[in-house]
Amino acid sequence: MRKFWHAGMVVTNLESAIEFYTKGLGLNLIDTPVVTGAGISSLVGYENSHLKEAFLGTADQTTVMDSPTLALIEYVHPRSAERVTSERNAIGAGHVGFFVDDLDELFARLVDMGAGTLGPPTDINDTTRGCYLTDPDGNWIELVEITQAKMT
Repeated sequence: MRKFWHAGMVVTNLESAIEFYTKGLGLNLIDTPVVTGAGISSLVGYENSHLKEAFLGTADQTTVMDSPTLALIEYVHPRSAERVTSERNAIGAGHVGFFVDDLDELFARLVDMGAGTLGPPTDINDTTRGCYLTDPDGNWIELVEITQAKMT
């Protein structure tokens, strides 16, 4: 293996998802390719595939080669099926995790933008707080803030 490139998530509307991840989470939009033709159809296993994609990263990432990135994918053709389950422990379920500086502020902003939650941010241990949310399409996101060690 050369290096980790990206994690991909399927979304229903690419423009809305880009807004959620850039304005909400603070990621940087790197590229928005539209992919059609025999090559992508063979890769994803659907005839006449048409995908719109967005690659996002942190502020210091300016190309898709600046790994790792988050790939958001809208299937224009064939349209995506509804998710069978939203359970986090289902085989094949996944999430993408981010270290953040102000968990409470970010949590509130994402909820205001339509994120689903399991509950508010919580202490995981003495130095770590975190939470799970979903984006508006139901893709799971983990946010983790490393705090100062608690003084006792």
